[in-house]
Amino acid sequence: MKKVLIVHYSQTGQLSSLAQNFAAPLQTAGVQVDCVNIVPEQAFPFPWPFWRFFDTFPETVHLKPAPILPPQIPSEDYDVVVIAYTVWFLSPSQPITAFLQREETRRLLDGKPVITLIGCRNMWLMAQEEVKKLLSQAGAKLVGNIVKTDQSDAWSSFATTPLWMMTGNKRPYRWLPSAGIAEREILDMARFGGRLKQVLDAGGTPDETLFRGMGA
Repeated sequence: MKKVLIVHYSQTGQLSSLAQNFAAPLQTAGVQVDCVNIVPEQAFPFPWPFWRFFDTFPETVHLKPAPILPPQIPSEDYDVVVIAYTVWFLSPSQPITAFLQREETRRLLDGKPVITLIGCRNMWLMAQEEVKKLLSQAGAKLVGNIVKTDQSDAWSSFATTPLWMMTGNKRPYRWLPSAGIAEREILDMARFGGRLKQVLDAGGTPDETLFRGMGA
């Protein structure tokens, strides 16, 4: 049986929905999919108090995250590992950074194909560069990156995303568009999980061509 590990941390539930839709065609095909949610030792609030939100900036950008509880990962023998994360201040979220910095994670990822899955406002490249460095230090092989961004334009999301984080409401004001990723884009994740299923069914090992031409 093929085995896939999906590691994620989601405050709003949106990233969890992306991961679940990615996993669905794999699970339907009989692939063992273990979904592991990263849990901080001290929970980050949602909605965020205003000053607490901005107070996380320095540690996030300097990759000095708050500690997490030891992840309960059922096995070390996976065919593919998926790292699903959100972007905080142009950097990977603190819980995912903490996960990638663990010595146990480095052993887990060493030599394995890894897919990154990002759900964010729109600017993700700098965060992904940091994740790529951490994956490289672990000896992992990055074979694909899937990005889903907010449905509103960059200028609107500059306001709507912080408002969502600090009110818990995707659309606190009717004159602003809704924050977050469109439902059709969340459901579209199944297309990428289906592609991974095809490769695993054929007995292949995912490589950099995995999502080529799919608009990942």
